[in-house]
Amino acid sequence: MNNHTEKTVLITGAGAGIGNAAALLFADKGWRVIATTRESSKPDNFTNHPNIISRKLDVTSDKDIEATFNWLQKDGIVLDAVINNAGFGLFGPLEGISMSGVRAVYEVNTLGVIAMTKAAITHMRVAGDGGNIVAISSIGGRTNLPYYATYGSTKAAIEGLYEGLQGEVSSFGIRLKLVEPGGIATGFFKKALSLVSVPEAYKEKEKRAEGVIRRASYGESAENVAKVIYKAATNKSGRMRYQVPFMISVVVFGKRFMPDRLYQYIIRSLMG
Repeated sequence: MNNHTEKTVLITGAGAGIGNAAALLFADKGWRVIATTRESSKPDNFTNHPNIISRKLDVTSDKDIEATFNWLQKDGIVLDAVINNAGFGLFGPLEGISMSGVRAVYEVNTLGVIAMTKAAITHMRVAGDGGNIVAISSIGGRTNLPYYATYGSTKAAIEGLYEGLQGEVSSFGIRLKLVEPGGIATGFFKKALSLVSVPEAYKEKEKRAEGVIRRASYGESAENVAKVIYKAATNKSGRMRYQVPFMISVVVFGKRFMPDRLYQYIIRSLMG
């Protein structure tokens, strides 16, 4: 067993949005933060922070993942937490998404998280200290929405993975956590729209649904989500899921006791 006192977290997708806010929060709380981004350029707000180590890591690259964990081992760095945040969205009807787009979002959101989780488990098991592995999921991973079907399905896969996987790793002191945000005020939604070509038959309804999602995205900030991520990453209980904002908990709870037909009717009404 390794005896280390400095808490260390590795965060993927730390260049902007939720990942960036989480990196700054952990660093401000005295953690050593390995903040990884797909590109080699360092975010400006990391430049003068002594607790942040920037590193290039593309979660779709087995070579990048292997190199990162080899570097950790070589330098004797033991991770207390891993935050699987890297990901991107798609908003639009399935007919408007190319199969190359479907494959790309699964490569990052699902296969990338699986690869990082696998490497993190090995790292933590060998170190012998346990730790928390957090995946940034979505409300779409629990209750999917029209026009978010493809994106939500990538998160649902991770939800199922972590549920089954927890029983495999709990004896090593490894805890798996899922943070499930709703609409968040970041640049995420703008990019999600840009990757889809909406067929004419869907345009009117998709526009109305887009308005609902945009309004829902104004309330919650990346900084508030980062606080929930920190809570999940430091919680040693068996709790797996953390919703943000609170209303997401209400929606998930309500769906559990509602007939499917009624729930689908309500969602269609809300989304236009």
